[in-house]
Amino acid sequence: MFSRAQREFVYDYYARSYIPCLGLHGYPPQSAPSREDFLSGEADLGDSWLWSPDTALSRFPETTQEWERLYRDCPPTIPGVEGWSYEMVFES
Repeated sequence: MFSRAQREFVYDYYARSYIPCLGLHGYPPQSAPSREDFLSGEADLGDSWLWSPDTALSRFPETTQEWERLYRDCPPTIPGVEGWSYEMVFES
């Protein structure tokens, strides 16, 4: 599982960078958990999956090219952290 500090790191990236970028590109999430729900695990999508903004988009890109552009402009992983994944970076 993830520590509170690890969850804060991910939530802050989502709130400060990823969600605003998705919105600027016309794909805002329909809803997002509160900070406390995210940090407590109430928003998790199963045993090992944290909630992610791209699971709740108000609309989805229709083509592969749109997805590629969206993910290029709005990286769903934390830029600058090579090989980033929850398992690799956030091992408890």
